[in-house]
Amino acid sequence: MVDMSRGILFATCACLIWGFIFIIPNMLMSFNSVEVVLGRYISYGIFSVAVILRKGWKIPMRFPPKAWLTAVLFAMASNILYYFGVVWGLRFASAPVTVLIVGLAPIVIALYGNWHVREISYKHMILPCIWIGIGVILVNITEFAAQAVSRDLREYAVGMFGVIVALFGWSFYVVHNARFLKKNVHLPVEEWSSVIGTVTLLLASLIACFFIFVVKAEVEIAHFATWSKELVGFIVGASFLGIACSWGGCYLWNRASSYLPVSVLGPLMILETIFGLIYVYAYNLQLPSFVELLGIVLLISGLFYALRVFKARKFTHS
Repeated sequence: MVDMSRGILFATCACLIWGFIFIIPNMLMSFNSVEVVLGRYISYGIFSVAVILRKGWKIPMRFPPKAWLTAVLFAMASNILYYFGVVWGLRFASAPVTVLIVGLAPIVIALYGNWHVREISYKHMILPCIWIGIGVILVNITEFAAQAVSRDLREYAVGMFGVIVALFGWSFYVVHNARFLKKNVHLPVEEWSSVIGTVTLLLASLIACFFIFVVKAEVEIAHFATWSKELVGFIVGASFLGIACSWGGCYLWNRASSYLPVSVLGPLMILETIFGLIYVYAYNLQLPSFVELLGIVLLISGLFYALRVFKARKFTHS
């Protein structure tokens, strides 16, 4: 029970930090989505390499080649694909729509994770999942309809595609990362974030080279050649996304994954949606409508309901 409480605390802190990914890109409108993504993950990678160098080369030697290959897969799914998808969603489909689709991650993670390792009967999962799903829809239904009508259809489709890719990439990472950590308890959980970050730096650098030398329109060197208030804002924003959201969030989530089963990790992901909504409302200086507020209440109560169901039906198989 103590381990479960610790896991919930770590997961809550991770989601609190991750909520910022829904507003910071909109603070960096002078830079396109590719530049924001690369800025985040290059800063994440540099910080991870610094952590490794501070401890010498004990970390790389501690993780076998198979673990590094796994880190490549996880870095691509949870970082590159996920955040490209989120940023495209924010830019082309709007923040509320992005939060709506990504908000379905708790349901996808719970169902997908339970399919891999049966931890609870599906008949006990279905009601909490429906409850959370209705909450996600209510939170964003008004803005979802408005944005769908007002935006260019092709841009909107690109945004929706990006968010769906983000949803499944993130769900894959959460489920398989949790399984990896439980199967490799001898590997230090606190160092796994730096391993994934180091791999992410390599991937982000390769992608940056591709966009700079091949798809030149996506990365404007002029943005970074002259010192300006916009560049300072970009450096601060990208550094926060990379160090706090990526490294810090990954570290906290890894700690949570070592304590909790995926059936609990899934519902806890709804906290990222809740924090993201709070930040979006605060950034836009607006209050939620009655329907949106009702949706938030359903999200929170659905989370507690899911945790209660798991506690009561722990490892019950159908």
